[in-house]
Amino acid sequence: MFNILKRTTPVVFALLLPFSIACESFAAAPRKVEICRPKPLGLTVTQALKKYGPQARDRIVGRFSRVQAPYPPKRTTWVCLKDERQLLVFARNARGDWKQIASYPLVSWSGVIGPKLKEGDLQMPEGFYKPTGLDAFTHLSLWVNYPNASDRRNARLEHRTALGGSIQIHEGVYSTGCAVIDHDAMSELFVLAHDVGCEKIDLIFAPCNLAAKTPLVDFSRQPKWLPHLYKDLKAALAALPMGGPS
Repeated sequence: MFNILKRTTPVVFALLLPFSIACESFAAAPRKVEICRPKPLGLTVTQALKKYGPQARDRIVGRFSRVQAPYPPKRTTWVCLKDERQLLVFARNARGDWKQIASYPLVSWSGVIGPKLKEGDLQMPEGFYKPTGLDAFTHLSLWVNYPNASDRRNARLEHRTALGGSIQIHEGVYSTGCAVIDHDAMSELFVLAHDVGCEKIDLIFAPCNLAAKTPLVDFSRQPKWLPHLYKDLKAALAALPMGGPS
């Protein structure tokens, strides 16, 4: 699907940067980062649903059925855990109890534990987000509303500008700030997002399962508001049955 272009020299980067899409442009970061030049699918959302939808819908409906949860759900929560390299899907069953529907491994994420603060830092965001729409022109993907209102408010207080953007959950191989999963997983989430509606999906991006462990982060090097955000994320994760079906 993708022609992977390995990190080589500054000259090569100068030539490759125009082709880096969906995630942010390259900048130096602590984690290894690869720049990819994907072969576009060139599909509309409708075309993608027609091509991938039937099989993907059978799989995702089966996942809901196994935990006795109705499909499509009224609402669903997706949790992206950096340290565990997982994307978890939750929904309520017929009794109203939260159930873990699926766990998808992250193929890749870039940056380090900690929030996204600026364009080019290659960080995957941390916080509470919403999907804003589906896309299948380049690859199956879901746009994320980073920076959200909290990100912009914190940036104003800290006099930060150029917060970056173009964050997605998408299929692929390498990340420059996005959450990347494989094609089968993304096709299931693509169909689920279409069937339930983006406005009924809550996205939680966390450094780790904060309900079970402490993140390996030096708070002295982080913004002053980060402990409060982690407290809120911990409460949200504690309300969910982490560790359910795969």
